[in-house]
Amino acid sequence: MMGQRLRLADEQGKVLVDTFDPEPASLLDAEQMERAIPLRMGRMSLVICYQKGEWIQSRRSDRSAHRLSRAGLIAALVAVGISLVLALFLSYRLLLPVHALTQAAGRLAQGDLSQRVQVKGNDELAQLGDAFNHMAASLQKSEENRRL
Repeated sequence: MMGQRLRLADEQGKVLVDTFDPEPASLLDAEQMERAIPLRMGRMSLVICYQKGEWIQSRRSDRSAHRLSRAGLIAALVAVGISLVLALFLSYRLLLPVHALTQAAGRLAQGDLSQRVQVKGNDELAQLGDAFNHMAASLQKSEENRRL
């Protein structure tokens, strides 16, 4: 405990032991008593009140830290939950046109040359949908020309 101060006082705040003062004669003030950590040994009640130049956290502070940690954990779980829901929603929205294109391609392969997909936007999936529709139209036109 080099350079650390530790004071032990009775329930009334009279300092009994002080690592910085071999003959303590002081009393703890109200704030120090409130922040002190109670220590019970049989019938004797003492308080530990000072260390490292800063007040030791009281049990109340420990509970506050526990509540803060718990609140942080809850916030993290809520953030993960929201992120998961958002990821699922975005995945669904992204894969919806792919699913429609897959179904239309399957029906086209079975001989239904009238299959087309609805195209929305200008992204790569829209370009793929346009290419599919163009291919289906070309196949349908070739089949009509062959019949004539």
